[in-house]
Amino acid sequence: MNKLIKTDNLTKAGIVTVLVCTVTITLLVVTFHGNITGFFRIGDVLPLSPFIDDKSAHVFEGEVGYDGQMFLSIALNPSLKHEGTIAALDNPKYRYRRIGYPIVGYLLGLGSPNLIPYTMVLVNVLCIIALPLIVSELRDQNYQYRNKLSSSYLLILAIPGIWVSLSLSTSDLLGTTLFATSLLLLKSHRIVPASLALCGACLTREIYIATAIVLAMYMLVRRRKKASASLFLCTVPVFCWYVYLNMRIQVGTLGVQENLSVAPFTGIIDKIRSVTEASLDITSMFEVYCFLILVTITGLVILSMACSWKNLNISQVAAFPFIAILAFSKIQILEYHVNYFRIFLDAWVILFLISNGRWFDYSVRVLFLLSGIASAAYIANYIIS
Repeated sequence: MNKLIKTDNLTKAGIVTVLVCTVTITLLVVTFHGNITGFFRIGDVLPLSPFIDDKSAHVFEGEVGYDGQMFLSIALNPSLKHEGTIAALDNPKYRYRRIGYPIVGYLLGLGSPNLIPYTMVLVNVLCIIALPLIVSELRDQNYQYRNKLSSSYLLILAIPGIWVSLSLSTSDLLGTTLFATSLLLLKSHRIVPASLALCGACLTREIYIATAIVLAMYMLVRRRKKASASLFLCTVPVFCWYVYLNMRIQVGTLGVQENLSVAPFTGIIDKIRSVTEASLDITSMFEVYCFLILVTITGLVILSMACSWKNLNISQVAAFPFIAILAFSKIQILEYHVNYFRIFLDAWVILFLISNGRWFDYSVRVLFLLSGIASAAYIANYIIS
């Protein structure tokens, strides 16, 4: 049996590898004309990192640049030894808090400016290959059997945020992979590795600090005191890093006021207003389609939590911070599908990990298929444009 499962997993991983490599190579050759820096969506508004050659870099004219540009700038100078790196960042204090993805790229690239862009893209490719294996295994453990949805391994690749993060070289894929790994390790009672994985996730995105705290409280309620203490402790290195940054970097903000509102549903209301006032064309219709998928997926997660309120599993508990972020998001996050697809990538993962009966699993399958259409449209448009 173990041999059959192992062979099955290898076959699935092989299919995923071929698919993700095909997309990656197509983007590299067709869209970026063989220039790896195209994956980082470098703009010409902010100063370039002193470690990026403006003559050889793939620069998108008239653009500020996307998050990938910031991550690459940090990866090229994670120690902050060159002050030019600070000038290259739109919000240095905020950007340097997310050191996880850049430092992995730096270490794998052996500190070489020529290798680091390749290793950062490679990290995201490896995450796409690993994520379906981790998530499907976790679902199997959650329900102690291999049901039809759990065996639909390739459904994970329908998540749009996966392809957004790959094409723009953001940290979301690494964060989600570490987050899913921590859930799998917690389920297997491997507390220390789980805490280390979640600590790594915290260093990619701040949202996972709230996840660690919520999970620690969940473990405490279930009288798993050692697990609770370990999860609380995994946030300590992260806060130490934040304290160091506050002393080291004086420029920038925490990024909270820019993205989150005090009152709930402000961004959602603004989003509804913007889509209803927009002209009826393919672009606006696709935006409505994408936003409805996000809202429906979040709604299903909330519904599952309501149906099993007295016996929430670890995946449902982990959903609380993401639901809260969506509720308090400003329009800056929800304005464009490229943003919220990657930011709420974990919502799709959590939904896949939940089962509330046949009707629920059927709804999940439909939503993932609809998400797959959005993913295909995004990839095709990005390659062509």
